[in-house]
Amino acid sequence: RAYATNELGTAYSEEESLITVPEEQEPTGYINGYPYVDLGLPSGLKWATHNVGASTTTDFGELYAWGEIETKSSYTPENCSSFSLTEDISGDTRYDAARAKWSSTWRMPTLDEVKELAENCTYRWVIYDGNERLMITGPNGNYIFFPTIYLYEIDVLYGNCWTSTPDNIMTYDDYPVAYMMSVHNLNDVWYGLVNARTERWRCNGIRPVSD
Repeated sequence: RAYATNELGTAYSEEESLITVPEEQEPTGYINGYPYVDLGLPSGLKWATHNVGASTTTDFGELYAWGEIETKSSYTPENCSSFSLTEDISGDTRYDAARAKWSSTWRMPTLDEVKELAENCTYRWVIYDGNERLMITGPNGNYIFFPTIYLYEIDVLYGNCWTSTPDNIMTYDDYPVAYMMSVHNLNDVWYGLVNARTERWRCNGIRPVSD
């Protein structure tokens, strides 16, 4: 159950249990050889079934610093090249790894497109392929999985994917940040954030979209 605590005490949501999903969603179609699912969103946006660099829908895939199109052996503020970017990078082959790697009409989702996903879809944690995954179900009943990885040092399952949208106002430790989708189960409570932010030099996954 989700909960919130304030000076009045602790309030709990209705209890929910994890369900087991027997199979993944069949792709609606393919763009340049990569499968997508039409979730029935108002915009008609198509979401890829898996992350850039992933071999299955539940793999986390490759990790990228925001605004960079190649993976690295280490991710530090000193080797980040995107600090000077101020515009949304969706579809720009110089900075958008989804467009650079998958070509065609694939690109990183904008913050507004991630918000559309959250506002129109149902999020539920399920057991699939023996592990807990976030299942995102659209208005038409089609769904995609959002993968997570386990951080043993802090005992948390989490998953982050970049959006293409920078935040040109806020910084963390004086380093520019960008928006991302973020989910985690800190203290065994599942959270999902569509407007989380982190430093651009950090590495996250990328889930492509297409018009």
